[in-house]
Amino acid sequence: MSAAVRLQRARRARGAKGSVAIELALIILLTFFLIPVVIMYGRAFMYYSAMKQASHDAARFMATMPLAQMLVTEREEAVEVVANQMIRRALAAAGIKASEITAVQILCDNPDTSVTYCNVAATGDPKPLAVTVVINVKYDYSLYGEIVQDFLLGKPNFKINAETTVPYAN
Repeated sequence: MSAAVRLQRARRARGAKGSVAIELALIILLTFFLIPVVIMYGRAFMYYSAMKQASHDAARFMATMPLAQMLVTEREEAVEVVANQMIRRALAAAGIKASEITAVQILCDNPDTSVTYCNVAATGDPKPLAVTVVINVKYDYSLYGEIVQDFLLGKPNFKINAETTVPYAN
């Protein structure tokens, strides 16, 4: 093999090593930006899943309350307080801070009125048709510094809403 051929092969090998380094740098940079975004969305889905389960549990609890308890204002308010506490405990167990919870609403769909609240005793309405629980949470994320975050993702937080409607069973 001549010296010219060996020199040519050596130049190609050095050029290949340089292109591999550039490709590795690009892949590392891309990974640096993608992995935190995947983690952020995974955490948001975890929040939503916990919220959906908590809203379902509270709605089922309210929907299985005997109508006799729903007809006494003090008992009904106590039941709503218990349902609200159930929601907040479930969200706290999932790692959602109380400061992130923006709203918890417990609504009853009454057949004779367009008003949706669970105060059956005060209105004299018949039993509700369904119980709806709505939870709103403000999801804050801070993946990168504020300048990079504003450039790549826009707002530093967004709202996650979970709503469950369960037919009234009693």
